[in-house]
Amino acid sequence: AFFYPPSKNGYAEKPNDTVIPSLRVVTFCESVEDFDYALMLETLIKQSRQKGVDVAAAERALNDISRFFMDPVHWSQNDAYFLELRNRLAENIVKLQNELSSE
Repeated sequence: AFFYPPSKNGYAEKPNDTVIPSLRVVTFCESVEDFDYALMLETLIKQSRQKGVDVAAAERALNDISRFFMDPVHWSQNDAYFLELRNRLAENIVKLQNELSSE
């Protein structure tokens, strides 16, 4: 785990061994999972398109990721939107996997 800062009140005047839990590791892991979802869906879209499977909904979900980020340093704080998008990515992954496995 990653613990920072060492004091709830900001930087301590001198080093101490106080541990303050941080959510940074949790959010980092979630971001890696989100990247994996996007990469997985992108791969499935390519495979599905080659087999003539309709990929329109999956492409919309993948393209909606960019709506979350205004530029490299500014992004939406709308958690509900991102959770809904994450669910759509997952649903499209499952849908395309099922389509490909049924052929």
